[in-house]
Amino acid sequence: MHRFSRYPWLVVFPALLVAAGLAMAEWVPTKTIHLVSGVSPGSASDTMARILAERLSASLGQTVIVENKLGAGGLIAAQAVARGDADGHVISIYTSAYTVAPLLNPAMLKTDELTPVAAIAVVPTTLVVQPGRFKTVADLVAAAKAKPG
Repeated sequence: MHRFSRYPWLVVFPALLVAAGLAMAEWVPTKTIHLVSGVSPGSASDTMARILAERLSASLGQTVIVENKLGAGGLIAAQAVARGDADGHVISIYTSAYTVAPLLNPAMLKTDELTPVAAIAVVPTTLVVQPGRFKTVADLVAAAKAKPG
């Protein structure tokens, strides 16, 4: 009995690593990369896009520019990426707001038109109210239910 037949993962795992490396090495940018942002210049997400563009540019050896395409809750930008050339030179920083927007307006963008590649940041979302008005979320919900609309 061959020693690898008892532990097939000793052969398969390194082969998978090599295959993954080759798959990742296939794409090399050949022109300027456009990082499309659907948020306002100067916002937190736009700042993140600009930091990412700078790092990508240094890492890939290719110019990465940020293009702000505002409108429709970020769907204009998402649509530009989804319908652009599929050569990897048009990418997007896609914020959490876009998660809901396609559900509200599926005619503009379907949820399967873009593929997430990496999470680059986590931004906490906070619920705020006037001071002293509500002590808990349950209080806020109860007040909303008491006065619908």
